[in-house]
Amino acid sequence: APAVAGSELFTHIRHMVSTTMPSYFIAMLIFLFIGLNADVSPESAVSLGSLDHLQDTFNISVWTLLPLIAVFILAVKKFPAFPTIMFGALLGGLMAVILQPHQVLAFAASPELPAPLAMLKGVWSAFGSAYVSATGNEDIDSLLSRGGMSSMLSAIWLIICALAFGAVMKHAGMLVRLIQSILKSAKSTGALMASVLVTCVA
Repeated sequence: APAVAGSELFTHIRHMVSTTMPSYFIAMLIFLFIGLNADVSPESAVSLGSLDHLQDTFNISVWTLLPLIAVFILAVKKFPAFPTIMFGALLGGLMAVILQPHQVLAFAASPELPAPLAMLKGVWSAFGSAYVSATGNEDIDSLLSRGGMSSMLSAIWLIICALAFGAVMKHAGMLVRLIQSILKSAKSTGALMASVLVTCVA
């Protein structure tokens, strides 16, 4: 959105805070109220056995948070969004190879390849198509299985179509006419409300 509008990303974020933060707080209060009054059965919650199974299947440590921390630091330092996300993804793939080599090899499912190439295939497949968890625990597998970049193609196509439609409207002059009509209506409505308010006060 800021790139299309010709704005800077963090300027856009700063101006959005005034509307998004109240929404976040209202949503948090609503979910807090619902959570405190919800009747949750122990069977529907994640069992300790599932957590133990997750710990046994994956190598979970503080180092697994490194990609997230790196992305956060680069965002705070106002690095461009695309290199920041790309670096976080590549660092995540590297950490997967270092911390979860057996899972990467199992996901690659190519025993005929040497280990380095099989790991590269596993990371690349997770980036592009999807990562499908096969731990044997249904809850964990549904939590960890994700779609990769291919799952975002519908949103990307929608963005491309919206940008193309906006470009056609702008170059045809329709967008300017539409905005001018809206601004004219807003000004006339504002003037009418101001006159009504002055009349009421008088």
